Amino acid sequence: MLSKLAPCIILTISLAACSQALPEPGGLAACPLTQPPATHFVPPEPYPPQVPYEGFFWYGSADLWTMLPTAGVWENLAFHTDADGQHYFQKVLWWRQGYDYRTEPQPVLSVSAVNLSNANDAIQTADTTNMYHPDIESAMLTGLEFPSPGCWQITALNHSQQLRFVVWIAP
Repeated sequence: MLSKLAPCIILTISLAACSQALPEPGGLAACPLTQPPATHFVPPEPYPPQVPYEGFFWYGSADLWTMLPTAGVWENLAFHTDADGQHYFQKVLWWRQGYDYRTEPQPVLSVSAVNLSNANDAIQTADTTNMYHPDIESAMLTGLEFPSPGCWQITALNHSQQLRFVVWIAP
């Protein structure tokens, strides 16, 4: 009897394994990724007019901006498991005109994100630090821990300025 069930068991296991690897319905193609605008944002001086890293563009306004991947995908992210579950980790840099890392070492910036495919997946961070690099000047830095891959809308709030965009988190 077991020998007659073996093909069914193998097929069931194979289908279960495949279903876990399949992307969510609609997947990347259905995600409303933030694309480079027709008129590119150019940050004020002393910031570089173009992102000094290939495959990225500036997004936002002089009041609050970030750099996004041209393809709209954050991939090859660090992955870890802890007591709160599994997380994909991404560092995100933010700028605003007049920001100086020396005078504002802990910027007033909050960042939230929601998985557009599963509103139960949401994150919030208030931990922000500063950084400086001669290629990109003073910047605010946050670390985001996404509990799942997929289509994520990210919203940053700095003082009264808000910036929102959509990226795909790829495992």
